[in-house]
Amino acid sequence: MLIEQKQTAFLAQDLVLRQASKIHLPPTSGKLHFDEHVIFEPGARLHAQHIAEHQKMFIGVESYINPASYVRGAAFIGRFCSIGRRVSLGAASHNFSGLSTCNALMCLEGAEASPHQSQQPLNVPVHGSVVVGNDVWIGDGVIVKAGIEIGHGAVVGANAVVTHNVPPYAIVAGTPARILRYRFQPEIIQALLQSQWWNIERTFLNALPKHDVESFIKQLNSVPADDIPLADYPNYVFSSEKKEC
Repeated sequence: MLIEQKQTAFLAQDLVLRQASKIHLPPTSGKLHFDEHVIFEPGARLHAQHIAEHQKMFIGVESYINPASYVRGAAFIGRFCSIGRRVSLGAASHNFSGLSTCNALMCLEGAEASPHQSQQPLNVPVHGSVVVGNDVWIGDGVIVKAGIEIGHGAVVGANAVVTHNVPPYAIVAGTPARILRYRFQPEIIQALLQSQWWNIERTFLNALPKHDVESFIKQLNSVPADDIPLADYPNYVFSSEKKEC
């Protein structure tokens, strides 16, 4: 399945967990806080110790999240992504147009709420999934707001606060994050997006010249599309169940 198809299924809550193979957690993993809602492809490395309970997460081939990071809501992370330390994905918002910014107070309902409170809309922000494309580098200390999409090939500088979607291959930094420049010229970006190289089978991909982007595109375009093998990576989930012998 192409990564784009997995993303569509994930966001539609249709990436079926029962179709994923289970990887059993070793006894030393007790400090890691995540459950079978985390789906990953081969080579993914998840060092983040805090993932919100029962929040679905997907992490693609060879992508990794470094220690001390916090995944606060549903997140889809594509293939070949590098996510630094102390990164927060899915940072929550608070409504500050009412009496208090405290959600615990503003969300009072039922018997504890006055008639006036119960008749007012709660206006609690809706937290959408964070979507990180393929080949994305997120530096240390970055905060990504819930519902944000970071495009393929983008780079997010350390300690940035991402409050708006990031275009493919943009380099952003700052608080709030702003576009500094793009990694490549527009025609190169278009060719890379069209190639969807992250879906190509690894042996074939490894044989291409990866250190020279223009040579990579030229050589890939010289191969008939039907002759380019596509990867079909399995999905896995962690399981805390005892492994049967």
